[in-house]
Amino acid sequence: RFKIVNTRVGHAGGDKIIKATTRIGAGPLRRFETFGRKQGDETYFILPGVNLGEAAAHGQVLINRSRAFLINEVPGEKFAPDEQITMSGGAAVFDPALGPSGIGRVPGEDADQATRRVLDTPGGVERYADEMTENADIAGSHAKNRPGKNGFVVYTFGMQQVTDLPIER
Repeated sequence: RFKIVNTRVGHAGGDKIIKATTRIGAGPLRRFETFGRKQGDETYFILPGVNLGEAAAHGQVLINRSRAFLINEVPGEKFAPDEQITMSGGAAVFDPALGPSGIGRVPGEDADQATRRVLDTPGGVERYADEMTENADIAGSHAKNRPGKNGFVVYTFGMQQVTDLPIER
């Protein structure tokens, strides 16, 4: 739908839509989390140190926020109900206990502490950033291309597979 609406309202209108979705996506982020846009209308999340359940909860927050903020107009243009812009997103999850680094969580260590420790390891950021960004992008493409809208898909780093999470629609 974005391409159709973007064609109708022009690039300036499309940029406003992308900025609005960025506000929705970036709202619930924590210190180590990243929300990005790789190209066009494809967005992704990087959620280090969270498990699938936490990622699903994050996805539900995203979907609820986007549902409350369906973009149905750009100044000077009102969209028909079938043209409303919805949000789909992808996330990459890295849990140090699952990752290939061999660095598991230390007893009593929370996800943020484990992530900080892994990423502070020499080469840790470089080793995971590119792959997690690619994985999140893959998940975002799956969310965008599956039936239904307002979807969220998590690509799990440790499992090396795409997992469709059950999100209420």
